[in-house]
Amino acid sequence: MPLTNLNKTHGRSSNLSLRLHTAPPRLGESISSVLDRAGGLWNLSRSSLIREITGMSPGDIGDPDGISDVQARRSLASALNVTSSHLAQFAADPNRTSLLMAPTTRHAYCPLCFARDRSAGMLPAFQLDWGRFWLTHCRIHLTPLFDWKATGTTGERRLPPEWLVGESSFRPAPRSWLHGDLKRARWYARVGPRHGEAYEQWKALLMFETALYCTGVGGPKGPPYGGNQQYEEILSQVMALFVVTPRNLRRSLPVFKLDPQFCDEDVFRLRKSMLVARHPLKNTSSLRTRLSSIAARRALISCW
Repeated sequence: MPLTNLNKTHGRSSNLSLRLHTAPPRLGESISSVLDRAGGLWNLSRSSLIREITGMSPGDIGDPDGISDVQARRSLASALNVTSSHLAQFAADPNRTSLLMAPTTRHAYCPLCFARDRSAGMLPAFQLDWGRFWLTHCRIHLTPLFDWKATGTTGERRLPPEWLVGESSFRPAPRSWLHGDLKRARWYARVGPRHGEAYEQWKALLMFETALYCTGVGGPKGPPYGGNQQYEEILSQVMALFVVTPRNLRRSLPVFKLDPQFCDEDVFRLRKSMLVARHPLKNTSSLRTRLSSIAARRALISCW
């Protein structure tokens, strides 16, 4: 059973430094995921844990998955009992975090990956790639990502208490949102040609997102291969045009022609409040704020 203890140990300075006796980041895991699972055991919000570790306010350290402040990154590495260089392998480039969803809405997860982690006796890990604006499916299972709904005001993702105390099963309560997400993910894992045109459109969406992923577009670690960052800006501008598309044209978007089973609101969702912009979308940050729902982003990306 994984246990997490918080010990205060004297560092080089006169201040006390926090030591988290918890597992360091796993392959692909985001730094904010490590903070959230450590804070969950002690019922601490992400912002409170950051203050305990670094002595700084969350706003001063930058994006929690990038942590631009050098001293803050060193303090976190020390708390996790790893080197700064090791921790850096899991960090996003601070200059690229604007291409991720905002920290307070970076909630995408894969139910099938979580079920796998629980079966292995591990606490589920939120992958850094799941925070990409232009990625709405699991690269392992080729199924939709969903929004984790148990969240705090500062963006922390709260895991069920029974997971934190070592319960290894993954049996969501019937009619719970977690049970619903798992059921939908399993259904998408079985879709195929028998679903006709709807399947072809779903497959096209996966191929488009995969092409962006494989060329580094929207990646948090560095610019696209070949350094063509203008392509990312063009994508954002076109997406902004979709957001202000007149209603009659929106109704003709491919997503509305899908098989009814593909049109679940937790998978594809287009609402007037999301798409009719009262104010111009000036940059990527305003776009990701408007499209904070992964179901809304998926619905618009499916139009490409």
